[in-house]
Amino acid sequence: MNNHILTTKNIKMRYEASTILEDVSIYVEYSDIYGLVGKNSSGKTTLIRILTGLIQNFNCNQFSCYYADGHHIRPLCF
Repeated sequence: MNNHILTTKNIKMRYEASTILEDVSIYVEYSDIYGLVGKNSSGKTTLIRILTGLIQNFNCNQFSCYYADGHHIRPLCF
């Protein structure tokens, strides 16, 4: 078992004609601390909204959330 508690592959998000996120992949390890930095209007808030389930209309090859013991908790993400 790997220690990933959050895995996303190739998130893509568009608003009308603008691409907000393009092929964003994230692997969050249990007990690690992460930061999300970037320029204004670079998609940080959109990414957090996708990860927390506030935005559900996006394209993604894989989106999985897990407890540290490996139990799948996708309903908490969406």
